[in-house]
Amino acid sequence: MSQARALYRLQSLELRQREVERRLQEITAALANDEAIARAKANLQQAQGRLQQQSIRQREGEDALAANEAKARATDERLYSGRVSNPKEMAEMQQELAALQRRRGLLEEQLLEVMDAVERSQADLNEAQENLRAAEAAQAANHAEWRQKRDALSAERRQLMADCSAAVAGIADASLAHYRRLAKQKRGRAVSLIAEGRCAACGVSLSTGREQRVKHGKELLTCQSCGRLLVAETTN
Repeated sequence: MSQARALYRLQSLELRQREVERRLQEITAALANDEAIARAKANLQQAQGRLQQQSIRQREGEDALAANEAKARATDERLYSGRVSNPKEMAEMQQELAALQRRRGLLEEQLLEVMDAVERSQADLNEAQENLRAAEAAQAANHAEWRQKRDALSAERRQLMADCSAAVAGIADASLAHYRRLAKQKRGRAVSLIAEGRCAACGVSLSTGREQRVKHGKELLTCQSCGRLLVAETTN
């Protein structure tokens, strides 16, 4: 195999290795972070917070109603116990009892509204819990698929590393050093095929003589326009 062909094969292996590394990084990030799960958990926390607030309001309303009822009973018992004989005091107690009865109606109405809010908040919480379970199930399925892809890519990466080492072993040090310098300048694409008498990388035509020298594969030649090493598709 000519040095140009060997370098082109090394380039193909290294470009694929770079793509495999990129995909592995994406899969690792995806396995570590799932936006759907994060959103579902945030919604669940919000629903839990709303239910907790409404439940507190319900307990406060129940306590206020119970206190009002206790005070009304105490007032009623004292009013009709016979221990109070002062007409003015009795009139004040009757007024207080009427006010407590009116307040009971208001408290009951407010409590019903809060109980409705608690029921809605509980329904929202149930829905948020179901959404989280669905997201977790979808995540589990996706993670299983991603792990399979990760394992396959990891195996491919190991093979590519072995192939790259084997490819490097067949390349002269000077040729490899030249390739490495160009690869840094050309974003990893230091070698270009000749396609229809042109450099496939930049599209500039080659002279017939230069193209023939590339095809013979006895020397490393570069494109006079982009500076990449050239290799013919039919070179062995």
